[in-house]
Amino acid sequence: LAETQYRATGHNELGLLSLSTADYPQLRELSARINAQFESRRVGISMPSLRVDKMLQNIPWMANNVRKSGLTIAVEAARDRMRAAIRKKVTDGNLIDGILEAYKAGWNRVKCYYMVGFPGETPEDIDGIYDISVDLSEARRRINKGPAKITASVSWLVPKPYTPFQWAAQPQVEYFHDARRRLSERSREGRHRAVVVRTHDPLRSILEGVLSRGDRRLGATIQEAFRRGARFDGWDECYNDDIWKAAFDATGIDPAWYAHRERSFDETLPWDHIRSGPKRDYLEDQYSDVFAKTLQPRPDAGIIPLRVLTAAAATG
Repeated sequence: LAETQYRATGHNELGLLSLSTADYPQLRELSARINAQFESRRVGISMPSLRVDKMLQNIPWMANNVRKSGLTIAVEAARDRMRAAIRKKVTDGNLIDGILEAYKAGWNRVKCYYMVGFPGETPEDIDGIYDISVDLSEARRRINKGPAKITASVSWLVPKPYTPFQWAAQPQVEYFHDARRRLSERSREGRHRAVVVRTHDPLRSILEGVLSRGDRRLGATIQEAFRRGARFDGWDECYNDDIWKAAFDATGIDPAWYAHRERSFDETLPWDHIRSGPKRDYLEDQYSDVFAKTLQPRPDAGIIPLRVLTAAAATG
């Protein structure tokens, strides 16, 4: 398949893409075979973002098989506390260890993916995105090289079905705008030339939050938006929020009811009749236990589910 695509396009890069490429058991063998077949033609292999817990075990073989133009890792949350809360058992130390192995193998550019909007998030968690990015950049000095170029790509939380966050309220767009301004100010104050923070307009993420957990009533809204000219809304230059506002008004749909409302465990969700992914009981336990046991509610924290505050009051 790779050979056919190469002959048809002439592109000089092959991407191995999936929802979790690093979990493919034959990934190392596949990459080595592709590299052997295409190396003489100067065709490289690119990888999607690696989870941090997979980075150390993949760096050694990737050093010989994957193009060094850039490495992408999914950090998700910037501080140990928040990573623990979302059950990402990775510390800052793990991050530094993994990135050092990448630098030793020849990488000097890294893109780090972060997410803003987790329940219980604090201003320090948002500041931490810039701070840990600087630490990752400066870590390259430990091998007597200059700081690495780090791109911190920040996205906004969109709760999805079949995840523990399917009951969560998505933060209001103003929260994301505030976080965006905070990151911009942090970057200006820090003035680290090798670190760039990139964000996108949160309005599109709010729409995604509506559609991700919507029901069949949204079909009329989508059709109305299409009639009004909505096309290729995943592209910044094509997205028009006014079209979608008009479509929601025309069809009598309140988007906030879908996006910014916390669901109770008793509520029947539009996708409950479809069997897919983890069992509901497991997701309920994750959503309740993680935030009740790991996060300490604070006045400056972001959205904290009511059940978490209740649990904290009962134990405190």
